[in-house]
Amino acid sequence: MSSTEVRTIQLQLSDARATEELGYKLGSLVTERLVVALVGPLGAGKTTFAKGVAEGLDVHELVNSPTFTMLNEFSSGRIPFYHLDLYRTHENGGSSESASHAGLQWLTTELDELSSGPGVILIEWADFMDEWIGQRDHILIQLNYSKSQLSTNVDNEDLLGDGRSATLSAFGEISNKLLDDLSII
Repeated sequence: MSSTEVRTIQLQLSDARATEELGYKLGSLVTERLVVALVGPLGAGKTTFAKGVAEGLDVHELVNSPTFTMLNEFSSGRIPFYHLDLYRTHENGGSSESASHAGLQWLTTELDELSSGPGVILIEWADFMDEWIGQRDHILIQLNYSKSQLSTNVDNEDLLGDGRSATLSAFGEISNKLLDDLSII
């Protein structure tokens, strides 16, 4: 990865459809390879975003959460789509350190191989793969609930919004270019 500066954009997403649409836009821009790290609380839209990315890549199979299989591979699109969900690691009280041990060592090896070719590797609950992701050009996407969904006891109602928020941070040349292209759509 080059010394390209990290860029960040923040977006308000009005609903699940807007979350999926953002994923679609990103997926439609990818031409070769990309690692997407998704983080956020349960129900913030990680799988919805992943469905949008798959649609943008012209994936024809049904995309749902790979929580129980951990990795789903889709090859019907323009380029391969690899969808990972590390929720089970979170659910069992794991940590970033434990994720790099026994249970996920095979996954790291598999991801090394997958990342050497074209395709999108999208990882839900990506904070368990921080070390692996940090060594690659990637986009980190933090999805959160908007303030109105977190609290109904807010004095200034003008500050409240609907839907979700997304913070996209690009780490590397490829991801910075995609973030530039995404921000002009």
